[in-house]
Amino acid sequence: MTWTCPDCQFTCLRAGSHRGSGKCLERQRNGLGRVQGPPQAQRVYRHLSPARSRLSPAVGTTPSFITARRKIMRRIPKAARASVAIALTKLMQGVVSTNDTPSWHKLLSAPSAILSLPGDTKKSRKTSITSHIRDRIAKFESGELDGEEPSAPGKPRHATPEDEISRRVGIQIDDFNVSGAVRTLLSSDSVADITPEVIESMQRKHPAAPLPTLPADLPATPFVPLSPTEVLSVLEAMPRGSAGGLDYLRPQHLLDLIGARLDDASSALCDSLTDLLNLILTGNIPTEIVPLLCGARLVALRKKDGGLRPIAVGIVYRRLAAKAVDIRIRPVTSELLQPHQLGSGVKRGVEAVIHTARDFLLQYSKDVKALLKIDFTNAFNCVSREEVLKIASEVIPEYYPFIKLCYGTYSMLFLGETVISSQSGVQQGDPLGPALFCSVLQLIIDKINTDLNAWYMDDGTLGGHPSSVLRNFQLLITEALRIGLSVNIAKCELFLCGGTEVQRLSVIENFTTLFPGITVLTADKLCLLGSPLLPPAVVPIVNEKISQLGVMCSRLQLIPKHQALFLLKNCLGAPKIVHILRTSLAWMFPQELYKLDQVFRDAVEMITNVRMDHPTWLQASLPVRFGGLGVRRTEKLAPSAYLASASSLFPLTSRLCPTLTATDLSAATRAWKLLADTDELPSEVLRHVQKAWDTPTTLNTYARLTELRATKEKIAHLKAVSVPESGVWIHALPAACLGNLLENNTFRISIALRLGAPIVTPHVCVCGGLVDDLGRHGLRCKRSAGRLPRHDGLSGEFTRGLKTAGFPARMEPKGLSVKDRKRPDVITLVPWERGKPLAIDVTCVDTLAASYIDRTLVNVGAAAEHAERGKLTKHGWLQPRYNFMAAAFEIYGPWGNGTKTLVQKIGNGIATATGQKRAKEFFRQRLSIQMQRGNAICVMGTIPEQDSIEEVFLL
Repeated sequence: MTWTCPDCQFTCLRAGSHRGSGKCLERQRNGLGRVQGPPQAQRVYRHLSPARSRLSPAVGTTPSFITARRKIMRRIPKAARASVAIALTKLMQGVVSTNDTPSWHKLLSAPSAILSLPGDTKKSRKTSITSHIRDRIAKFESGELDGEEPSAPGKPRHATPEDEISRRVGIQIDDFNVSGAVRTLLSSDSVADITPEVIESMQRKHPAAPLPTLPADLPATPFVPLSPTEVLSVLEAMPRGSAGGLDYLRPQHLLDLIGARLDDASSALCDSLTDLLNLILTGNIPTEIVPLLCGARLVALRKKDGGLRPIAVGIVYRRLAAKAVDIRIRPVTSELLQPHQLGSGVKRGVEAVIHTARDFLLQYSKDVKALLKIDFTNAFNCVSREEVLKIASEVIPEYYPFIKLCYGTYSMLFLGETVISSQSGVQQGDPLGPALFCSVLQLIIDKINTDLNAWYMDDGTLGGHPSSVLRNFQLLITEALRIGLSVNIAKCELFLCGGTEVQRLSVIENFTTLFPGITVLTADKLCLLGSPLLPPAVVPIVNEKISQLGVMCSRLQLIPKHQALFLLKNCLGAPKIVHILRTSLAWMFPQELYKLDQVFRDAVEMITNVRMDHPTWLQASLPVRFGGLGVRRTEKLAPSAYLASASSLFPLTSRLCPTLTATDLSAATRAWKLLADTDELPSEVLRHVQKAWDTPTTLNTYARLTELRATKEKIAHLKAVSVPESGVWIHALPAACLGNLLENNTFRISIALRLGAPIVTPHVCVCGGLVDDLGRHGLRCKRSAGRLPRHDGLSGEFTRGLKTAGFPARMEPKGLSVKDRKRPDVITLVPWERGKPLAIDVTCVDTLAASYIDRTLVNVGAAAEHAERGKLTKHGWLQPRYNFMAAAFEIYGPWGNGTKTLVQKIGNGIATATGQKRAKEFFRQRLSIQMQRGNAICVMGTIPEQDSIEEVFLL
């Protein structure tokens, strides 16, 4: 329930929390009361609510599907996808054919009605989700859901905060939203509760403005319609885990329905979606629908400094259309914005800005040089929409009707049950927003004349003689007001170098006199776009990262170990600091980077529960393709990252600041040569590739590791885990919904086997043999409990892969051989090649067995190839009737050549049948995961059964 003040129309959560005519008058003066702007603005919003206020409860004629609070399923079950696709196709075709308000309302209300989760009742527990969806579709089409009460929110879960974090991270990973899982884990920005103070803050961030004066009627400039293939590529480019807008429909929902395009229903839906997006791009949408279609759900994120960041989540159809336009216009906007604005359409633009600013400061000069960092207040939400429309009509006239649709009138932002009118700026969440904002900002960037004039979105950097910088700063402030922007003096930062102390003090006095509150930086605090510019600032930044990583490591203990290492390797380890490594002089401080690496080492040891002595950590820090875990050491990575970034950016940096000379990389090159132990640099054409610099240093580390592990068995083990097939499982997304998430103990054993680290305490196996601390006895023990599960797991994956590829198969068929009852593990029930079915026999061999180790030292994978030949001899009687292939796997990873060919063929069949390009890699990952599970069972199978006190837990 909400209560609206009769004096100022302010919406509160309850009566009595808003009192005093003074506050009411203040709110009216600040534009927080009734609608601002010309009368036509009020007419456009007449249907919002009886009060027609800029800040009002979502009542009146607002469609019920917006105000209803529903719990919507995140994915659509496979069995229900055809039914949902057919229903949405009908609704989209209705909109395209009639384009009236009722058809739009029906389309926008369908997801919340059809995809709402069932309530927790006895009847719903007996009904499958697929049946529930089909029943909802039937009721929706018959109109039975029109008056239905919204589903009540579920009861709060009685879980600890730690359990809640683990649950939310698991949900994000199951949605393939790895970046969302990282944000959830670190919780740097949290969603703010909707309170009167938050509502008021969000209103201030969306200031009132009159309706833009539209350019005169322009000649129609037709655009090239979107094609179904282009729509599908745009849909796949949307961020994973993207939330639903006012209609609750997620991009993932559409991807579930048409991503593979396997049948007529998904193809028809893709065609209808294409027609709908082309209709939206024409801008010919009913007036009553425009505030909804261009509106959004508003989310208030609480930042580290206590402020709020508004995020608008728009309807997916509008976001898809904007994304398609953004992709198409990138060549045009990139040409328009360069060389000074690198925030849109420029690859590695942020690195170019940082390198240019550093080179500008380090270039010798007798006179004082000034570097000024510019900050705007609420830039995206304040930029003039009139200027947005004007520049769109000039630069991209074919898409002007769509941009006019989005920003030519007011739209509705729903913050909980409160409506805020969006009257200025571009939405933060609109895929087209950055390109439009940068294009408008370019109007004033072109008027600035300083030695350094570099911009990344709304972050500007001016450099040159202090008088020139001061003059252009004054010009910037004046010109910014013309496009609706206001410079935030308190967050602008000034740095001076060169000259004498007296000269610098004089410059500071001039700036602070004209701009009180401006911040003057010292060298140890000078950072730009998250990277330290000068050497004194590197150590404080690295120390700050070390403290942040300490908090991060404690959070990683809250989630499953497999997911924790995946996030550390891909997001929170070296990838978290690689931006600093590529753009700063961090390579000059190896001791500080060594401290950072020690934090990574402790984190890996904590996550894996494997002791990290020096050789083990040396191997773990190698890339996966060299037998490691991919948790890289920044001390070794820093010179390679910096050289790769700086080597190729001079053409761009020289355009940003024409007075600059090429960056001096001699010192960084010497540091790299020491790590790589070579004087041969990468070729000119590859110096912009970080891998080209990193590979020599990695090979040097690999050679040192080989020297440390000098025994024949350890060298054979290191070679085996360095082949590509052995590390496939490490790259797999550890999602429980895919079956890729390893249980904690299984994960620990898999890591220890890969690194050659101790796994168990020495003991006697159930067969009577001795088991050392490496636990390898169980991998070859004939009485091990894991040999059969490992074998059956691999056979099952081949069976499922063949079925997915369109070849029905069965495991261990009987009756193929009457004499000796021999039978392969898998056969297809339809012809595979040349009219003959496929027969597969699976086997696993020990790489380090005494009979194989001499061969595997010389030829990695020799044990698997020998096993393949043995299987071909054993099952040669199948050749006349079947295409027989042996699938031989070594315990530590290598596959036989025939196995690689077989997996490649099945993977190609899956990719063709499903339309998924990465299906081949996913199939390889599933085989590798099954091998890890089987190995873990084998290792644990050597331990005798243990007595427990289970009865205690039944009390």
